Amino acid sequence: MSQSRILTTTGRCLLGAFVLCVVTNCKGNTGTTTPSTSFNAGAASSKAFAAPPEASPDTFALEVLEEVHESIGEAWASFVENCRLRLPETHALNDQRLHASVLIRVGADGRLKDVRVWKGSGLGDFDRSALEIVQDLQTLRSVKPTYLSDDGTIHLQWQFARDKRQAGTQGAQLVIEEWPLQKAVSTFLAQGHIKKAASRLVRVAKNGKFGEKKLLKVAREIIGAIALNGLHGASNNQLMALDLVTQNGLKDSAAFVEEALPVVSKLAEHSLNDEVKIKALWALGSLGAVKKTGYLQKEFLGRSLVEPKSAVGLRTVLLSGL
Repeated sequence: MSQSRILTTTGRCLLGAFVLCVVTNCKGNTGTTTPSTSFNAGAASSKAFAAPPEASPDTFALEVLEEVHESIGEAWASFVENCRLRLPETHALNDQRLHASVLIRVGADGRLKDVRVWKGSGLGDFDRSALEIVQDLQTLRSVKPTYLSDDGTIHLQWQFARDKRQAGTQGAQLVIEEWPLQKAVSTFLAQGHIKKAASRLVRVAKNGKFGEKKLLKVAREIIGAIALNGLHGASNNQLMALDLVTQNGLKDSAAFVEEALPVVSKLAEHSLNDEVKIKALWALGSLGAVKKTGYLQKEFLGRSLVEPKSAVGLRTVLLSGL
């Protein structure tokens, strides 16, 4: 933290202490930074705190916690010390039982998104001081994709205490917030992250908390996305995609049928690869386009019979039942 940032935060804490003094009917404030008679040296009977306890070396995302503490730790320590030195020992802000938990959300770019009180101390001035200090959080450099929650941000739970814990890393943790399975998979697929969606399904399936029906529904959604992606690819990808369409009952998904039917029809009519044409015909049938399938089968079969009998042409005849 820069020296100017430290001085600015310290100055704000001092100003806050004087405002509190006025609110609590203290006398003698002349408008300068000189404490009134109520803020004499005798008010500080407790001892100053040493550095707050640190998180253990194996703490998840420790580098993030340490970087955040570098940005806010000294400011909170200054606030606590100014309360000790400038306010009466009996003042509410000098109650060492005070502590508040704050939720901090940081974007993938390392910038603060928002901050709010999760568990308040019961003293508004104490909680607001914590929020104000976090608002000065500097851009983080240690953001990694593995630290991001499903919403694409980092979620931190941070404790601000009036006792020796202060705002140390021992009272902080990075939490991965995950959406419900269906929302997570649908969102990942909409973003084009098929592998991420599939990995989430596999992990959730392993914990055994979801019924087979629900898992199967989500699995078909992922298979549909894989199939749609493959239909637009090279011939080998199209063949794989058409197999997925035929074998996985995807016709039950109206959204999938609406998107896939035009693509499959185009492959059945215009593909230059005979094997792709055949599989596209079967895929049309599995999607419920029976009339169109029959017409295209006859057309393709007629062309195959007048041409030299290739292996593909014979397969067509056999599959057509002729």
